[in-house]
Amino acid sequence: MNKITMRGVAGEVRWGYQPVAAVGSWEMTAEPCGSNLSAEIQSMNASRMERQPLTFRAMRQNGQAFGEWPIESSHIAGTTLHARLGPQKA
Repeated sequence: MNKITMRGVAGEVRWGYQPVAAVGSWEMTAEPCGSNLSAEIQSMNASRMERQPLTFRAMRQNGQAFGEWPIESSHIAGTTLHARLGPQKA
């Protein structure tokens, strides 16, 4: 399998049904060994970012989600979220 890169302009991190962080531009790279996400944080509830399980939802410009992935691990550097993602949820 080749490396695949997806980019978007909006997304969110959720803990169950609760929003945890809103992100602007993001980039996801999928490889045979898994997917990596890099996203610019626009707003965040820091205490909820430490809870598990978290998911990343990619959003269309009209605000509707088009994909959701579990976050297996993450860290924040400045205003950038870096995360390792699991398989896309059905």
